[in-house]
Amino acid sequence: MIDEGWARQNNLINATSGLSTTLSGRSDEIWIYDSNGNNVKNFLQLDGDLPVGFEERKDVEHTYKFDDHYIIDQKIGRLKINGVFYKYDVTVTELDPWTIKAEDPKAIFKDSISGEIKFIDKSGELK
Repeated sequence: MIDEGWARQNNLINATSGLSTTLSGRSDEIWIYDSNGNNVKNFLQLDGDLPVGFEERKDVEHTYKFDDHYIIDQKIGRLKINGVFYKYDVTVTELDPWTIKAEDPKAIFKDSISGEIKFIDKSGELK
C-alpha cells in the first residue's frame, strides 16, 4: 500500500494518475526499510507472521500497517508505504501418524542430548 500523499509530494503521481509497482525476487530478499534505511522485515518474515489458526478459511485478509517505512522499487527507487495487504486461504491438513519399529526390541533408549533413538534387541545387541 503506497503512501499516495508522499508519492504526490515527490512527483511520482498526480491527481489524475495512480501509481502501482511490482516487486520481484525471493520473499527473503524483498525488504521493508525504516526511514534510516535499516532492514525492518522481509516478505518471508511477513508471510510467517500471518495469522492462520486451525480452521480452513478462504479469502482471509490481513494488513500489516507501517508508519514511516519504505520498499525499493527497481524502476522508481525508494517508495514510502502505509502497509502491506495480504489475501490468502488457510488449508488444514491431517498428518499421518508414524511409528518407529524394531524387531522384538527388549529396550528402547533415547539419547537426551542428541535425541537419537537406539534399540536393544533380545540378544542384547544395540541397533
